[in-house]
Amino acid sequence: MVNSNIIQIIDANFGYTKHDKVIIKNCNLSIPTNNLIGLIGINGSGKSTFLKTLSGFLPLISGDILFKNKSIYNYSIQDLSNLISITLTEKISGFNLTCYDAIASGLLKESNLFGNLNEEQKEKINSIIKNLNLVEVKDLLLNELSDGMYQKTMIAKSVVQNTPIMLLDEPTAFLDFSSKHELFKNLSKIATESNKCIIVSTHELDFVLKYCSLVIILANNTLNSVPANQVLNHKDFIQLTGGFL
Repeated sequence: MVNSNIIQIIDANFGYTKHDKVIIKNCNLSIPTNNLIGLIGINGSGKSTFLKTLSGFLPLISGDILFKNKSIYNYSIQDLSNLISITLTEKISGFNLTCYDAIASGLLKESNLFGNLNEEQKEKINSIIKNLNLVEVKDLLLNELSDGMYQKTMIAKSVVQNTPIMLLDEPTAFLDFSSKHELFKNLSKIATESNKCIIVSTHELDFVLKYCSLVIILANNTLNSVPANQVLNHKDFIQLTGGFL
């Protein structure tokens, strides 16, 4: 399928309007669909701020973001939720939900009046649970899950939502080595086979090089988009890695 730019960022300043603090300046960027995209930068550079602003959680300080050539200001909250799913590092508590229930909640907008799922939807959920190796914990409560399993549960919920844009903030933070590989491998497959734009904030640069087709580098309060097969020679990447990669 031919790539197209599902996200366009125009003269945008990202940050915190309450404190008039700009984190990312004068950003102009086009982001295609059908790609797994790595978002990289040092701690505190603004990766989470960028993702939260894309999702509508934080307002832009100035400029505009277009989704499918339509301004973010012209989308309702409901419309954005149908377009974008986001998985953050913060843990949600206070809900008496099992792993399965949490994943199934990603289909609430598609369920009937009583919240019942049909057989096709149940098969979809079970398939994702299997692919992310959550079968053994699917009946456990969220507060009984390890940090890694909880994170995978939230990612599974995001996949179930089936939005054209998926934003994941450090999804491998609590996973073991093999699980990290499996997750990146699955996300790359979902992006290409389901024609999605998946942006992953991460410090796992080796996985970005192996599985991502595009890299967004956040450095010196600016964003640069670089094809993954060219990123090793980019000055911002060399600065980020200190030349050790």
